[in-house]
Amino acid sequence: MKHRRVIAALVLPPMLLLVTGCTSNRAVLTADLKPPGTRYYKDGEEVRGVITGSGDEVQFDAPVRPVADTLYANVEGRPYSIALADADQVIVKRTDTGETIALTVGVLAALGVVAVFVGLAIYGASGGSGW
Repeated sequence: MKHRRVIAALVLPPMLLLVTGCTSNRAVLTADLKPPGTRYYKDGEEVRGVITGSGDEVQFDAPVRPVADTLYANVEGRPYSIALADADQVIVKRTDTGETIALTVGVLAALGVVAVFVGLAIYGASGGSGW
């Protein structure tokens, strides 16, 4: 039973990294957006908010529904819409797959090294008789 807990303790942190992932937000100027009605963000990205013409940042509760040149979403549980002409920037959230994979592999490698040293310490402390 003790071995299962050790294995679980070694496997859980990398699994958490895979679930949470590395994300970043980027602001896209509305002047740089493609024509209305086209998708202006890539797969794995979602619109998370806007920065209005007056400089206010509006964070959306849920994913946005772009219709023509207007974004529809919820803000603090209430319906919200804004025309792209009234927004200076659109905030896009992106999951950085490469960074997540690199971080997960790095953590797994570090945990593997720790596991080897723990195993050698246990083996040596028991006089070479194993667990």
